[in-house]
Amino acid sequence: MVIMAELTDSLVTQPTGEAPVTSNRGRFVSGDRRINLRGRPKGAAGLARRIRAGKQVSGRIRTIFVPFADMEHLLAGQKAPWIINLPSDYRIVGSDVDVERKGVLFTIHSNSFSTVNLGQPIPVFPAAYQGLMYRACPGRRW
Repeated sequence: MVIMAELTDSLVTQPTGEAPVTSNRGRFVSGDRRINLRGRPKGAAGLARRIRAGKQVSGRIRTIFVPFADMEHLLAGQKAPWIINLPSDYRIVGSDVDVERKGVLFTIHSNSFSTVNLGQPIPVFPAAYQGLMYRACPGRRW
C-alpha cells in the first residue's frame, strides 16, 4: 500500500517539464517604484496643470494685474513698485497677457484665500503697493 507522504514526495521531486510561471511586468506589487503614492497634483501644482490645459479652475485663487512698465523695470533690475500684502505662501499658477490694459494678469494661489468654486469668476487680489514714487522716475515708458 502506498502511503500519502510517499506520493507527495514523489510529486515534488519529479520534474513536470513545464516552465516556471513568470511574473507579469504590468502588475503592481508592494514597494513598486511605478506607484504614485502622492496621487494627482493638488494645490498650486494641480491648478497650474489645469490652467495650462485651458480648463476652468477652482480653489484658493485670486488674480493680480501688473502693468508692463513695472514688469520691464523689474526685469531690467531697476526699482519699481512692489506689492507688500502678498501672503507668504503664494504661488503663481498662471499668467495671461492683457494687451488692452497693457500688463500681465497673474493667477495666484494661497492657502489663506477663500475657495472659489468651479464656474465662478476669480476675484481680484487687493494689492497694496510700496514704492509708487518709482513710477514717476524720468525715462519711464508708459
